[in-house]
Amino acid sequence: MKVLISHLRNEEYMLQWWIPHHLQKFDEAVIINYGSTDNTVDMIREMAPHWKIVDPWEEKFNCFRCDEQILQIETDIQQQYPGAFAMALTITEFLVGNTQFLEKEEGQYTKYVLSCQMCDIDDHLYVEPNPHLPLIKQRTFGYPEFYDETVEDDQNLYNFPIWKDTVGHHNPLRVSPRYMRCIRNGPYFAYDVGRHYWRPDVERRLKIACYYYSPITKRMIERKCRVQDNLSDHDIENKLGYQHIGITEETILRRMMHIRSFGKDLRQEFEELENMTYPD
Repeated sequence: MKVLISHLRNEEYMLQWWIPHHLQKFDEAVIINYGSTDNTVDMIREMAPHWKIVDPWEEKFNCFRCDEQILQIETDIQQQYPGAFAMALTITEFLVGNTQFLEKEEGQYTKYVLSCQMCDIDDHLYVEPNPHLPLIKQRTFGYPEFYDETVEDDQNLYNFPIWKDTVGHHNPLRVSPRYMRCIRNGPYFAYDVGRHYWRPDVERRLKIACYYYSPITKRMIERKCRVQDNLSDHDIENKLGYQHIGITEETILRRMMHIRSFGKDLRQEFEELENMTYPD
């Protein structure tokens, strides 16, 4: 059993690609709905009627409380389906790779999946992708995060080309590495805040295509600019989600262009992961 967990609010734009992509990789999903007022809920019920939609523990998004709720969801899943694999992704994160190999894993499994920050090439700027084709086949340029097991974790973290010379909150563009996500089958430990990791147990058979700076369209820019409206006072006061505060179309484009300068076409890598086969 493979279960996807996510949280969202007014995400009908990304869901047109995100739902069909993950229907092929997970048996079930649990979606925390932060009071969507658009067509989000109807889309989920129509495209994935077996997915479960639940209310959040807090009306506005709160990093700590959301992580606690996801941990509880994972625990409930494990009680219902012992040995089930769970992974929490945001709506901009598309898991790339054939998840069939998980069915052969025995015992406790906890691994971390590297992200690729996707960016638009000039020909794609302000051009809507085809809603009927997989996004990972239409937007394939991005910056692939890496992990070198031969050096210390701190060296891995601070040697990112996109982050050199401007670290953390002092980064004027607020650009940072896209940290790993965790996939595991319990028993579960509490998440680091935001469910971001930098760990050596990398699952090389999977990657995450993070469409945070792609597709750059009017609808996507509107989506990104309104994220700050759903942040709780707690998160704002503690500088959590600081990259969303005061965001503008110009900011989005500057960040995307900076990350893109270190990127490459990932089409072949994505195709190899997606087409990888595992014997029965």
